[in-house]
Amino acid sequence: MQRAICVCIARGLLNPEKVAPAVGISPVEVQESLKSVWGVLYDRTQNRYWFK
Repeated sequence: MQRAICVCIARGLLNPEKVAPAVGISPVEVQESLKSVWGVLYDRTQNRYWFK
């Protein structure tokens, strides 16, 4: 699941609401899945992911 989410981010789906339908889970589950992934950062003020 973490790989699929990272691929979506690399393809330009930069917030949880866009990633969630692409992988078939909720936005909350997207955020929970990425907590243990190193190199994926989340900016709460802009609701956006990016790679470090």
